[in-house]
Amino acid sequence: MDQSSARLLRETCEFILGRGVVDVSLSELARGIGSHNRMLLYHFGSLDALLAAAVDGILRGTTLLDRLGELLPAKGTPAERVAAAWRHSANPGAAAASAAVLLDHDIARRAHSPARSTRGTAQA
Repeated sequence: MDQSSARLLRETCEFILGRGVVDVSLSELARGIGSHNRMLLYHFGSLDALLAAAVDGILRGTTLLDRLGELLPAKGTPAERVAAAWRHSANPGAAAASAAVLLDHDIARRAHSPARSTRGTAQA
């Protein structure tokens, strides 16, 4: 991955950690990270591909860091702790559970947001 793609991916990760992924548009994302639609499409091909790469990167990092945080005070040799962290990060079920937590957080945040969307509602 070239430097521009890596930078856009990092910025996308930060954006979706703050905003979430539900109903995000390419235009909103591009504006949010200071880029343009065409630039994102050039580097990633589609919004879905970019979001998939970003969520994958977030989950890999978060899952491993969270697990390492649990293992640091645990008993065992450093080698046993690293082996346990590796087994956890290689477990697809752990990544799926982390994805569910990320989406649940986004849904809860939107439900309690004071600026809720009025699309599809009648205006008086």
